[in-house]
Amino acid sequence: MVSEFYNNIRKKLRRVFTNKGIVIGSYRFSYRIIPVALICLLALIIFFSLIGRLFKGGKTPKPADTPTPTQSEETANNTPGDGQEATPETQEPQENIGSTENDGENYYAIMKGTEQKALFATEAEANKFLSDIKAEFVDPNDKSAKVTIEPELKVEKVPQSENSAENLTKDARALLNTLLYGSNEENIYITTDSDTMWDIAVAHGIGVEELLAANPDIDPNSLHGGMEVKIKVGQGEVSVKAEYETTKEEDIPYDTIYEESSDLYAGEEEIVTWGRKGRKAITTKTTKINGITVSEEITEEEIITEAVTEVIKTGITGGDDSSEEEGSEESQEEEGESTEEDTAE
Repeated sequence: MVSEFYNNIRKKLRRVFTNKGIVIGSYRFSYRIIPVALICLLALIIFFSLIGRLFKGGKTPKPADTPTPTQSEETANNTPGDGQEATPETQEPQENIGSTENDGENYYAIMKGTEQKALFATEAEANKFLSDIKAEFVDPNDKSAKVTIEPELKVEKVPQSENSAENLTKDARALLNTLLYGSNEENIYITTDSDTMWDIAVAHGIGVEELLAANPDIDPNSLHGGMEVKIKVGQGEVSVKAEYETTKEEDIPYDTIYEESSDLYAGEEEIVTWGRKGRKAITTKTTKINGITVSEEITEEEIITEAVTEVIKTGITGGDDSSEEEGSEESQEEEGESTEEDTAE
C-alpha cells in the first residue's frame, strides 16, 4: 500500500515536472520562470509592506500606560541608595565679588584702619578696586601666590544717610596710583656706566615696573652713564605683598673616602664601594613687595634618597723594597763596569 502511494505521487510529479518544463493542466512553463517568479513575489511583499507603513504614518504609538516621570521622581531616582555614592555636578568656583546693585540704603567704603580711603556705590565696585591694586604686581591668574595688601584695606558697609553721593570715588585709577605710588612729583637721577634699572629701583625703594612706567622713552638694555632717569618722590600708603612657596628637587653630592691597603702596591687603587648621588626636595618661601624680592628662605628639606659614600682602597705595599732593589741594581752595574776596566788594564 505504501509503495503504491509513493509510486502514484512520483507519477504525478513526473507529469508536472517534465524534461521540457513544468506542466500544469494544458499549460507548460519553462524552468527559467522560477527565479523570475521568486523575484516578483519578493517585490510584492516589499510593496505591500511600504503601503502598510504609509497608512500607519510610520510612527510607533506611545503606550498609554507609560507615565512621564516628574521632576520629584527624577530627583528620587538620582538619590544614591545603599552602597552608592552621589555624583554631584561639578561647578567651577567663582570669586564672590558681591552685589552689583545698590540696595538703596548703604554704600561701600575702602577702610585703612579707621580712615576711609574710597567710597563706592556697590560692593562689587569696592572689591574690584582691591583686586586691581593686587593686579598691579601679581597676575590674577597666578593661584600659587598668597597676596595681601599692607596695611590691610577692608570693605565696610556704611549707611547712605551718613555719606553723600558726592563723596563717591570718581576716578578709581587715580586713587589707586596715589595709594600705591604716592604723589606725582619727580626727581631726576643721573646714571653711571654701571647702573641698571634694577639697581636704581632698589636704591630708591620703588618697583622696576614703576620706574619703567615713569621713563617710557628709556630702553633698559641701552642704559649708560649720563642719562636722566625720572624718580617719583612720594611713596605710596600701601604695598602689595606676595608670598610664593615652591618645591624643587636637587642632587646630593656623595663623599669619597680613601683607605690604605697593604693588599695593593703603591700607586694602585681599587674602588670598594661606588659612590651614588642622593636626591632631596627643597621647599622655598619667596616674599615680594611690589614685585621686588625682599626675602627668600628654605622652609623645609626632605631627603628622598640618601647619598652613598664612595670608598677607595690605595696601595702602600712595595714602595721601599722597590727603591732598594733599584739601588742594588745600580751598584751591581757600577761594580761590573769597574771589573771590566781592571781586566782591560
